[in-house]
Amino acid sequence: MEYEIAFSDKFSEAIEKLDKAARKMVKKRLIKIISEPLLGKPLHGEANLFSERLENLRIIYRIDGKRILFLRIGKRDEVYRQ
Repeated sequence: MEYEIAFSDKFSEAIEKLDKAARKMVKKRLIKIISEPLLGKPLHGEANLFSERLENLRIIYRIDGKRILFLRIGKRDEVYRQ
């Protein structure tokens, strides 16, 4: 299934703050999420919201039909508070 991909402003800003090695890891994980979006951990309290673990970072994203919206990325203790 082909998905339309979108990034929130918060997600884009957080990516720019990461170092080169971390950005490279994130890029690989984004490709994995795009190919198999339901592999992420479903989050409680809101439908179609998922989390993917990447070392000490978490990627929060939403699936809306054929669209994947990447909402936030950050350390575990920070990303779930937003």
